[in-house]
Amino acid sequence: MGITSIASPLRLAVAVVAAGTFGLSSAALADDSARIAALEAKLAQLETQQTKAEISAAPGRAVDRAIADADTKGRFMMADGFVSGWDNGFKVGSADGDFLVQPFLEFQFRNVTNYTEELNGGDSDFENGFEYRRLKFGIRGNLFNKDFTYLFRLQTDRNGGEVTPDYAYAQYKFADDWAFRFGQYKLNWTREETTSDTKQLAAERSLLNQIVGGNQTSYVQGVSLLYGSKENDFRGEVQLTDGDATANTDFTDQQEAGPYQNFGVAVRAEYKFMGDWEAYSDFTARKTEADLLVVGGGVDWAQGGDGDIFRFTVDGQYENTTGLGAYAGVIYTTADGDVTTDDEFIDQSIGAIAQVGYLLPNATDWEVFGRYDITQLDEDFGDEDTFQEITAGVNKYYYGHNAKLTIDAGWYPNGSPVSGGGLGLRGTGTEDQIVIRAQFQLVL
Repeated sequence: MGITSIASPLRLAVAVVAAGTFGLSSAALADDSARIAALEAKLAQLETQQTKAEISAAPGRAVDRAIADADTKGRFMMADGFVSGWDNGFKVGSADGDFLVQPFLEFQFRNVTNYTEELNGGDSDFENGFEYRRLKFGIRGNLFNKDFTYLFRLQTDRNGGEVTPDYAYAQYKFADDWAFRFGQYKLNWTREETTSDTKQLAAERSLLNQIVGGNQTSYVQGVSLLYGSKENDFRGEVQLTDGDATANTDFTDQQEAGPYQNFGVAVRAEYKFMGDWEAYSDFTARKTEADLLVVGGGVDWAQGGDGDIFRFTVDGQYENTTGLGAYAGVIYTTADGDVTTDDEFIDQSIGAIAQVGYLLPNATDWEVFGRYDITQLDEDFGDEDTFQEITAGVNKYYYGHNAKLTIDAGWYPNGSPVSGGGLGLRGTGTEDQIVIRAQFQLVL
């Protein structure tokens, strides 16, 4: 019962007892009335103070409830059924989840040191400098319902800053394990290339990937049929595209944009013997809660010019709960006919890669890793047709992949048939190159 509710009965009771029970005189009653009035004023004052205290405390309690709700649900109410908050990224959407927008940013800034013996046939040369390797931003989410998803991402060129789309697709899940995708995305036939830039062990993908792997096919335009789910041990994808490396082109065959531009078909299949698919999203065993083993394979057939090129790969990945992660793969490519515009092509190439990472005991945010890959190009390529890469380094995870420092060193004992890219290579040739990279990564 509140103070107000007891004030009037208290006054009445005092008056009745004073007048009836004790038979007080009028003067006494008047005096008692004065005292009762004083008591009533005191009670009113206490009531006012209590009300002010409750009003003052209300906003604080509301804030406390909002914070507790945000901690519990990872979100807070905005208005009219929409919510926002941080849940593996900042998100805004409808309360029922049918509409969701998640803006994101990927940033990699690095220092690169390169030593090349007899650069382009001349003197040995040393170079050091800074660059932002990647700056990408976009939105992802779903529309109308949770089965219709999308991803739109822009990338900036580190030489000149030109902004172009790389991912631009929508996907519809029309059955429990089946989905249909259309737009621009990466050709899915190799494991290394389709694993996110931000979830590699080393600062950059391998030389093998650069020469004959997924870097050669890159982003494409087309449609895909996907099969699989978190609960299914098998998953796969079939893609029909305009051909290899056809990002940001129109529907016509454009030989100047690449040698395999008529059409392409790619297939990738993976089987999980143990573990969960979430641990398979990167190459590190950090936060792997169950031992993982996945074996996969892919095929790419692209037709362009007067010929065809075929690419094949088989790979496997293993992780355990003690922090050990290992990956290995083989890539083979072969060409049939003239697949380029200058009557020259590499008929057959083969390469292999092995990579191991290990989280240091009692320091789960520190990881050491090593990688070796070798590529043998067609014997008609030149005087040197075999190229190796030996890489070792360390990762420091400040906030998972969202904030990560990578320092690695790569040795190329036979030089490289390619230059540039993210590997930090300068010039082509058969002389040694040594590259040291220090990179900080930020993902929001």
